[in-house]
Amino acid sequence: MSFTKTYFLCPTSELIHPPPAGPLCLGSIIRSTSTPQFPLNGTNIVPVASANLPVVEANWKKTISTETGLGLGVYAQFLQIATGPKVDAECSSRTANTFAFDTVTTVSFEPTPEYVVEAVKAPAVQAYLREPKQRFTPVVSLFLVTGMKLVKGAKIKYSASKGPLDQKE
Repeated sequence: MSFTKTYFLCPTSELIHPPPAGPLCLGSIIRSTSTPQFPLNGTNIVPVASANLPVVEANWKKTISTETGLGLGVYAQFLQIATGPKVDAECSSRTANTFAFDTVTTVSFEPTPEYVVEAVKAPAVQAYLREPKQRFTPVVSLFLVTGMKLVKGAKIKYSASKGPLDQKE
């Protein structure tokens, strides 16, 4: 069996509590990453026998930034030859998202093929797979939760900036 790992950010909601009180835990099977709070096997989760030890990181921080730019360097050089004065135009856009957490706890496990077979036997999962719209689809996607990052003390900062349009003569 070949599995593709998929990572997603849970929707921000007061309704999704962390384990053990919340609906998600290791071994949950979900239909969609956009609604993870509704696992198919919520009442029939196969216990995880060999979970990895939790990893706790304190004062975790990461900044993810992207920058796009549009330069008219070659065109400006052509204009300089054709018209004489130097023309240079550039515009850039930058976004930076900074995520900071007091603590990040990672819990995970590596499912065996036998675990997956047993987990899919849950009555609600089987009922979902028997629905007519699933039976006539060439591929049905289900997601098995094999890891979670649980955070406390979240501070998130979103920023965006655009560079000026420069013209030199």
